[in-house]
Order: sequence, then structure tokens, then C-alpha cells
Amino acid sequence: VIRSRPASTDQEALVEFGLRNWPALQGAVYTTPKDKLRPHLERVIDRAISPAGFQRQLQAVLNAGNREGLLKKLKVPTLVQHGGDDPLIDVSGGKSVAKAVPNAKLEVIEGWGHDLPYELHEQLISSIVKHAENASSLRRAA
Repeated sequence: VIRSRPASTDQEALVEFGLRNWPALQGAVYTTPKDKLRPHLERVIDRAISPAGFQRQLQAVLNAGNREGLLKKLKVPTLVQHGGDDPLIDVSGGKSVAKAVPNAKLEVIEGWGHDLPYELHEQLISSIVKHAENASSLRRAA
């Protein structure tokens, strides 16, 4: 599904394509209802859309090599947030990243897929803010 292409690049075709394919990104619990998804897709498409860019990004992801050695060199406070129901990147990927980065904190949210559902915005933002505040406190103390 993810590798399919929209019928054309006009806005309605892109919106319909998004409505058909978005469910493939969602988890079991946190989903975006179509009545909220349509206006979201319209805003995204109005802002900028690049089907060719999407294909290039997908190829880059598929061709990327193992980055574990580079992750082990990081020396910054790191928060890894991952969906327990991510259909594109298994939760083991998030766990591997958190394990590779020294002192990384891992948050697995069960029922979350590969999208950013409205229901999780507050939780995700709160966690990121708390992580940034803690990192800032550690930096000041050093």
C-alpha cells in the first residue's frame, strides 16, 4: 500500500489517496477518524506535497545501512518514543536505538502506530518537554 501512487497530483486525488492509505500507518488503539483526517490531509497538501520526494525518502530508508556504531557515540540526552503497534518500524527498532544510545530513555506507547494521532499529542509533547527540562537541568549542573 505504502509504495502505491495517487491517481494524479491534484488535491482531491491526493486527499483520497491519503484517506485510503492512512490506516496502514495507524496502530490498533490510536486512530484518526476520517472526518478529522480529511482536513488534516488538505492542510498538509496545501503546505507542500512531493510524491517524488516521498519515493526518494522511502528509498533512502530502505537503503540505509546499520547506524548502531554511530548511535553509540552520541553524548546527548536522548528520548526514544515508539509506537507499540507501528506497522512500518517494529518496536524492536525503537528498542535497538534506545539500547545503542548511551543512557537513552525509551517510551513505548502501546496502541500507537507510525502516525501522530491527535489523542497522543499532549502525552508526546509533555514527555518531550519533561525530557528537555531534565536535560537542561543536567547541563546547568555540570
